[in-house]
Amino acid sequence: MCPVFLFHYFHEQVELIPYPVPAGLEVKDIDGVASLDGFSSDVTVHMNTLDPHVLAPDGYEVPSFDDFGRIFNSTGGYIWIMWDGSHTSPWNGGTLIQRRNKRRNDVTVGSIALGNLFYMAMYTEDGSGNEPVVWYGAGAQWNGSGVKHAHYNSILFTVYSPEKKGWYFNGNMDAYYITQNGAILFQTVCLR
Repeated sequence: MCPVFLFHYFHEQVELIPYPVPAGLEVKDIDGVASLDGFSSDVTVHMNTLDPHVLAPDGYEVPSFDDFGRIFNSTGGYIWIMWDGSHTSPWNGGTLIQRRNKRRNDVTVGSIALGNLFYMAMYTEDGSGNEPVVWYGAGAQWNGSGVKHAHYNSILFTVYSPEKKGWYFNGNMDAYYITQNGAILFQTVCLR
């Protein structure tokens, strides 16, 4: 099992909670490149088409494309996520989604500093008591050049979608946004 960290986010406090994920790929310093240990392009099944229970702990399932769409869709165009803000989701008659973004410059993998690493939360203030969705890079890998694609924050989410649709955090540090992306077979994904 590979240690992965989930975030518990409460206003300004962030606590890293170790959570064991079977068969996860760990970011390592491989010949001076931050890469996912065990990455392979020899894959024959698109992860988003798997049964939603296959990659989830017992009693859970991978969220669908539409589940993530409840917070990642916007009635106002692009959702710029490189700073705090809010956007209105078309879900449930127009839900206001709050976004909080922090950056870390103290994360290293071997001798590599993963500078300007985002961690962010999205939540509603509707009184439902639901915990926010929180995520962080380092993100996707789709070739031998590692997880850095201009920066370390390109994240592709695992979703259940027989149509092979997905959600991807794209762009550069000054224009970082959420977009739809179905991915290719051997693109790594963030499982949340």
